[in-house]
Amino acid sequence: VDLAAKCLSWTSRAMKGGGTYVHPYLVESHGALLWVRRLIYGIWDNDTIGGTKPVGIELEVFQSDFQSRSWVKVSSIGDDQALFVSQSLSRSVDVSQYNLKGDSIYFLDDGSCDWFWKDAPSSCAVYDMRDGNCFFISLPTVACKDVKMLR
Repeated sequence: VDLAAKCLSWTSRAMKGGGTYVHPYLVESHGALLWVRRLIYGIWDNDTIGGTKPVGIELEVFQSDFQSRSWVKVSSIGDDQALFVSQSLSRSVDVSQYNLKGDSIYFLDDGSCDWFWKDAPSSCAVYDMRDGNCFFISLPTVACKDVKMLR
């Protein structure tokens, strides 16, 4: 429990001319406990609403090592896996079932970093573990008439 508790608090770190917003997520994948750490970098900008302009994003993944009571950084989650992370629920999925890009982390605008999402073309982004690139994707829409209500 103390191993997981070490990574669960979010932080905001000041850096020269800006700041870094850090948010953690825990997710299980193939029986391993993973800690995903999202870092959003911004510079102070008086012309931007909120005063911060996004300049980069990085996601780091660590696997728990319960024997040594430590987190070990991993460079890949596997070509057959994708992670979906959010404040309320995180999950790993087999990409072949859903025709998704493997070795990727999908995340949504969770309201925690408004200045990052302000000018974004979508509220969903994908981080590619292979090359460190992040890109926005459109989410499918569902009409209310197509949703079956639970009774």
